[in-house]
Amino acid sequence: MNVFISYSVADTALVSKVAEQIKSKASVNYWDLSKAPGKETWPTIFSWIDMADLVLVLITDKTMCRAFSVGQEVGHAKKGGKQIIPLVTKDVASADLGCLAGITYIPLDTTNPSAALRAVQGELEKLEMETLVRKGLEEQKQKQTVFVLAGLALLLFVLNKK
Repeated sequence: MNVFISYSVADTALVSKVAEQIKSKASVNYWDLSKAPGKETWPTIFSWIDMADLVLVLITDKTMCRAFSVGQEVGHAKKGGKQIIPLVTKDVASADLGCLAGITYIPLDTTNPSAALRAVQGELEKLEMETLVRKGLEEQKQKQTVFVLAGLALLLFVLNKK
């Protein structure tokens, strides 16, 4: 499972805690951890979002000064139909959520983020289970298709023998 984290650079220490907590369940990309010198910034970030199964958006009072960049990342994730979960601190008003307004978020206490991190882990487990169920259904559908095609081939073989 892949997770992309959108955040303000001023929150890098907090993002590191979030990434550390979820790395046992997911491969995590965020700018400070994953950037590669010599690579174009936005194509790199957009590729991480495209590969992500989940986009976490860390919204603190510091994010407001970087709202344009976070907004671009969220917009790209929305365009790609990605599941987005905002982690929002209590010092951010609902009216300031912009393009995230209306998306249920996880409250984040920056002094004690453990409850929010447990909630994120729970969401990752749900997403992992949904992915397994979806893959199982796809495999079942493929088996049914193979069975139907084999039946049709057998029927054509029998009809050609007559």
